[in-house]
Amino acid sequence: MDRYLYRGKIKNGDKFVVGFIYKSSQNEDMIINIQGGGVVVDPTTIGQCTGLKDKNGELIFEGDIIKVGIWSHRLSNVGPIEAYIAEGNEEVIYRDGCFGFLWGFRREFNTFRNFVNTHFEIVGNVHDNPELMEVGL
Repeated sequence: MDRYLYRGKIKNGDKFVVGFIYKSSQNEDMIINIQGGGVVVDPTTIGQCTGLKDKNGELIFEGDIIKVGIWSHRLSNVGPIEAYIAEGNEEVIYRDGCFGFLWGFRREFNTFRNFVNTHFEIVGNVHDNPELMEVGL
């Protein structure tokens, strides 16, 4: 049921709310329904839940910035060895009916299911932390 949740920033505020979304019939505002009441949100900040959780158990939403860490697991004569192969901050986006992110030198769209031995961790979102998407971070 999580994937039907939406998150948006309260209009003229700085707090995000999570709930079900609908459009007001009176003035076309986007409303997120939380605990039986509705809150008007800024439509540019609305993102759908992916239905997935990061390594800390937090729900991942469209517009989140996630740290992608790809691990290598191999055995050696002293036991298992784990090491990062690649790591980077990426924005969660929705494209072609799937959630994912742009990855690699070519910045190609990849869905979450394309990644095995991978840790995802939410480090911010594009509305509050755009600096996390700067090259070199």
